[in-house]
Amino acid sequence: MVACSSGKHKGEAQISHRGRKRFRYWLFHAAKSVISHAEEFKELHVYYTMRQENPLKKMQSLIVIACKMLRVIYTILTKETAYNPKKMLTDNKTSCKAGSIVSISRANRQSYNSRLLLGSRNSEF
Repeated sequence: MVACSSGKHKGEAQISHRGRKRFRYWLFHAAKSVISHAEEFKELHVYYTMRQENPLKKMQSLIVIACKMLRVIYTILTKETAYNPKKMLTDNKTSCKAGSIVSISRANRQSYNSRLLLGSRNSEF
């Protein structure tokens, strides 16, 4: 992330586009796929976009999920452990809020999905 500011102007932070372009591309698409297929990553995505304090936009959440997925893969390979989705959900920097990830209500998830559907329908017209 790079701050886009000059003088007194404070812009929004943007992705720096450093590193390997194709690796970032495949990692981003893997994050999109894991959100649609793995329930625990879907819960993380919903948590990041629906939380009360500092909710993320959809693309920001996808980047966070991609980084999380990369850290999980690295840990599995270096420590030679099996993948544990419950441990992955509770290994946040803010462990006091980790329980709220798992306890996202079905109503919140449905409202999030309906917002996505309405947004995509409006963009078609």
